[in-house]
Amino acid sequence: MRYQELTELFQQTVPWKWETTWLGESATFVVNDKKVVVVINEDFRGWEVFFKVNDEIELTGGGDAYLILSTVVAIIKEFINKHHPAAIYFTADKKERSRIKLYNTLVSKLASQLPYKLTTSWGTRGHPDEDNYDENDPICMEVVHYWTFTK
Repeated sequence: MRYQELTELFQQTVPWKWETTWLGESATFVVNDKKVVVVINEDFRGWEVFFKVNDEIELTGGGDAYLILSTVVAIIKEFINKHHPAAIYFTADKKERSRIKLYNTLVSKLASQLPYKLTTSWGTRGHPDEDNYDENDPICMEVVHYWTFTK
């Protein structure tokens, strides 16, 4: 596939609908038979972004990836333009190699379009001292990769 074709693919989106839920802001859209929900919720780090396809967070590999990804990127950009968050981030467990690859793609696409600084790091989810964790410590069960955009 040529670069221009790839660029055009990322410009195609489908319509979505915003909703406020107990999780935070969410946007829902449908691609073929796949219902996609993008959830953006606030915590002490900033605004976390994750999305589900047919109520599954696990990656399905079921196709339509470019259309889903380009719509997710457009939703995140719209959220940022509306709320101007100080920080927005994504996480993936270190064992989720396909999610890490997916988020690397998504983040690189966003990084070129946002006035934010991107940092990536490894840490733990929920550990009180995320900067000084020991992977072998039973308290640090979930080691995650963070992609963080900050102003």
